[in-house]
Amino acid sequence: ARLLKDHKLVILTVVGDGSELERIRSVCLAEGLQNIEFYGRRPLQDMPGLFQESDALLVSLKKDPIFAKTIPSKIQAYMASGRPLIASLDGVGAQVVKDSQSGETAPAENAQALAEAILKLTHMSPQSRQQMGDNAKRYFYENYQKNRIIGQIIEYLERYK
Repeated sequence: ARLLKDHKLVILTVVGDGSELERIRSVCLAEGLQNIEFYGRRPLQDMPGLFQESDALLVSLKKDPIFAKTIPSKIQAYMASGRPLIASLDGVGAQVVKDSQSGETAPAENAQALAEAILKLTHMSPQSRQQMGDNAKRYFYENYQKNRIIGQIIEYLERYK
């Protein structure tokens, strides 16, 4: 938010009530940051609507070798929504976003690169952002649908009996 405060087109919305929420609110208030809104905790049934109202959805993980080997479940949920992703993470999760051409990536815990990724997406045409969202949804259905995954597991198990 600090790095993007002069970019009037960028409004960051935080949904949830994580352990750092009050500290982050205090910092934003102390610095007079006007480009960030806090929605607090919302029921699960509100998420699809919130996703659809968003221009892009952010997924982030700490910089840690173990996290670089995981794909956060948020990536799958965000892809299913058909919205572009902004991924501030390393490893496999970032590679999925790149391979699917569903958004912009930045290394974990790199605020400058994250701000640049957000600005890059902000300055894209609506058609380019829509294409990213379409790519996300297609990738989700091709790779994460329950029946497809179950079929792949069964095929693997039968192959290596």
